[in-house]
Amino acid sequence: MSKHTEKQRTVLINGCSRGIGYENALLFARNGYKVIATVRCKKNASYITKDQKKYPSLDVIELNLSKESSFNKVVENIKKIILLSM
Repeated sequence: MSKHTEKQRTVLINGCSRGIGYENALLFARNGYKVIATVRCKKNASYITKDQKKYPSLDVIELNLSKESSFNKVVENIKKIILLSM
């Protein structure tokens, strides 16, 4: 992140319980970004939830793309996360 930027940049990454999504979430968190990492089920996302202790800029929220009701919850969670970071 540029030294001239006062606001922390935010990135939303889907599929962060493992694999590429997980690695990208950590990469962005290590580089100073606010990361909103989505997982289908927090119960099965032990790797990323453990990393929240190491990277306070990492927020993990549930998003199940097969359930429409999940979208409304995610939108509300993202709003809260962004407002808290301002």
